[in-house]
Amino acid sequence: MLERLRVPHVFALLTLITALAAIATWFVPSGEYQREKRTIHGHERTVVVPGTFTPEPKAISLVGALIGGEFADGTARPASLMDFLTAIPRGLEASADIIFFIFIIGGTFGILQRTGTIPAAIRALLDRFGHSAPLLTVLIMFVVAVGGSTLGMVEEFIPLVPVFLVIANRMGYDRIYGLALVLLAAQIGFAAATTNPFTINIAQGIAELPINSGIGLRLVFFVLAMTLTTGYVLRYGARIRADPDASLMVGDSEPMPEDSLDAHTFSARHRASLLACGLVFALILWGVQSFGWWMNDMAGGFFFMGLVAAAVCRLPLAETTKAFVHGLEGMVVARCAASNLAVMRCPLSGKDGTYRCTGESRSRAPRSTRRAIPTAVKSLDTLPTRNCVRGHAGIRRSMSA
Repeated sequence: MLERLRVPHVFALLTLITALAAIATWFVPSGEYQREKRTIHGHERTVVVPGTFTPEPKAISLVGALIGGEFADGTARPASLMDFLTAIPRGLEASADIIFFIFIIGGTFGILQRTGTIPAAIRALLDRFGHSAPLLTVLIMFVVAVGGSTLGMVEEFIPLVPVFLVIANRMGYDRIYGLALVLLAAQIGFAAATTNPFTINIAQGIAELPINSGIGLRLVFFVLAMTLTTGYVLRYGARIRADPDASLMVGDSEPMPEDSLDAHTFSARHRASLLACGLVFALILWGVQSFGWWMNDMAGGFFFMGLVAAAVCRLPLAETTKAFVHGLEGMVVARCAASNLAVMRCPLSGKDGTYRCTGESRSRAPRSTRRAIPTAVKSLDTLPTRNCVRGHAGIRRSMSA
């Protein structure tokens, strides 16, 4: 029976979940909480006052169910059919900065691939550490996890998955091991964030905590999380190397990606390209933490990285453009699928469709916070987010102060 079970396409699943979220707005109680300012551990915070939830009746009508309508004072409106139909377009619009940020990074990786920098560097690693697969595993997972932990890089590594599958195959492992090298490491790094602007800066801004406070504890957690993750992957790898039939991919008939690593030799230009890209990456990280750089700024930094790599490796302009477009194309489905999660964030908003949170003190937050939180706010502007619970007063107003 399980063999006949087929998982729907990701877009079909997202559309179904969005529809369920829209239906839920007709049944989830609507209302708002009162909030007050309190000083907790020396920091002023805006907190919910327990027991102050005030229900609001839902304004239900045939016109409202089909095309929606304006909110009346003291009432909430469930999601309409038109809200559902326009949810995905509005989700894409709300996530436009994230979408194009990822596209730019995909294009940059396309250029690095075309210059041969990435495959040549990987071949050099295999030549140097190929005799010790566990050590190479630790090195790769640590580098990838640092990208996830510092700049929130996860989808950005998707174009490199075929390369890591080849690496795993050369070391005697299966596809799952190769996928874990990149995506599992990136996801754990993202979760165990140290300076990730998409989680740390936004969360600490909402919680009204000093930006990047508690870095020591997060570093310890990152090391512990990666130790456990790497140990788990190594244990799985040792089991399948000892007994290939123990692999979860036994019987897999899909061909492996083309192994062209031997066609690349790590040259002085590749070394200079890697060094330059490393310096640009450090510049981006510094800009995020010191100057509040956000999506457009980081995208510009990665675009500059691609130009630097092309210049150092003397890649012709026409080839650079083709490589950039090819890298961008590889990110379309993954990025659009991830951005559609914006349409399912219910129920955190007020009658105007925005996530609103009290706290004039937020106008004194660091620039990185003032820019990060409105970006998160935009993702709450889609389908059912304006129809359930509100009671966060004025985040946009205070952010623009």
